[in-house]
This record gives sequence, structure tokens and C-alpha cells, in this order.
Amino acid sequence: MKKRINISLDEATAEQLKKLATQDHKNVSQWISDAVWREEKLERKGKAREE
Repeated sequence: MKKRINISLDEATAEQLKKLATQDHKNVSQWISDAVWREEKLERKGKAREE
């Protein structure tokens, strides 16, 4: 299930986000989702190395 949220970004940040998503051939929502899960994976990998 998808959840709609509203966020406020300054104009430069919003434009940069659109640019990044376009470069990856994704819409902004998909780009954000991918970035969040990529970050989560990196954090878990870093914690595993510490142990």
C-alpha cells in the first residue's frame, strides 16, 4: 500500500531532486524510495562490519 505525504523543500532542492530522478529514469517518488532503502542497506552493512 502506498502512502501520500507532503514535504516542503526549497526551490533549489526540489529542482535538484527532479534532476537526479530524471537522470536515473525514475519519478521523484521512486527515486526517494530507492535512496531510503539504499541508505538502510548501507547502514546495516556498516553495522555488520563493526561486529
